[in-house]
Amino acid sequence: MSTRKVIRLLALIGAVGLLVFLAALTAEARLTPTPSAEVAGAVQGVFEQWAQAQGEPYRDVSVREEENDGYFATVQVVAWFRPGRTVPWEEREARVECRRVGAEWQCDQWFDFQLTEGELINLPGTAILSPGGRV
Repeated sequence: MSTRKVIRLLALIGAVGLLVFLAALTAEARLTPTPSAEVAGAVQGVFEQWAQAQGEPYRDVSVREEENDGYFATVQVVAWFRPGRTVPWEEREARVECRRVGAEWQCDQWFDFQLTEGELINLPGTAILSPGGRV
């Protein structure tokens, strides 16, 4: 084998090795997500600010991570709200996306809360159909 062919072969092996190395680094980033406590803390902080601006009483906030690849997380927030003095408490839920920017998690600043399925079932005249069409 000529010297030129050997050099080309070594260059090709080096390029393939570099691609394998980069793929391993990328896979590692996906497989080692940031602990959930950091995301939950970020969501709770943003929720507190949002809730204060809304001025509606709330209680029993829970945060549940639905997805987290270490850089993007989808989080469900469930809380009980009371819109008025004569109105009963309502359970509502919202989904929020968070992103890890540097060492910090940043979450959406707006929460689009909707009544939970359990609350919708309890509304007068409301029924949720099962897949078979039965209540």
